[in-house]
Amino acid sequence: QLKGVALFLIGVWLLKRKKFHGQVAAILIGGYALLRFVIESFRGDAAARGGIFRPGYSPEEVGPAAAELLISTSQMVSCVVLPLAVWLYLHLARNGRRVQP
Repeated sequence: QLKGVALFLIGVWLLKRKKFHGQVAAILIGGYALLRFVIESFRGDAAARGGIFRPGYSPEEVGPAAAELLISTSQMVSCVVLPLAVWLYLHLARNGRRVQP
């Protein structure tokens, strides 16, 4: 919940300083994706939610050992959303309507 409050405060602060329409939305979308990626790195429930796994093998055992989670589903979504947010920001910065002073 702290992430939501932080993004809200950043959004309010940015609204007073925006240079073009859509700037705040693009920044907040990218910020959410970035925060979500970082938070999922520390959460313990990633294995239950799914993701991309690498099968593990233990030298002591003949059979497979526990699989290693490489990236969770939420992190995969963040890897798609963050570049889209960057593209949106750059596109709007070049082609978007400017805010009147």
